[in-house]
Amino acid sequence: MDDEAVGHIAATSEFDAIRQFCCGDAKTVSLDQLGALMDKLALGERMNILYAMKHILETETGESVFKLLLVLEKIQETALIPATVVLNVLQTNLEVLKNDENAKVAIKTAKNLAILEFLKDSKKS
Repeated sequence: MDDEAVGHIAATSEFDAIRQFCCGDAKTVSLDQLGALMDKLALGERMNILYAMKHILETETGESVFKLLLVLEKIQETALIPATVVLNVLQTNLEVLKNDENAKVAIKTAKNLAILEFLKDSKKS
């Protein structure tokens, strides 16, 4: 993403909410906090959500990325954003993460990709 696009995304409420959840100091994930985040995102702009996620995938590592993958999983579960749209924006980043040195991240990424591909293919049937 170019600097202007990053500036635009970083200025959104969606980015702020996702960043606070993923990049905060907490070592554990609170399901209540995840639920509250999903409530906020349900009211947000879908493309801002995806590009905020893309920015975090490109700039963060470890636990922050793992937490983001949990958010992505919840987005799929709630059908907040269609799988084809998610794949159009995030597929390249997710393909790279399948080989991440952090096994938790690699496994969660592979799971997310498999679910997204299944959801994408099931819409064609």
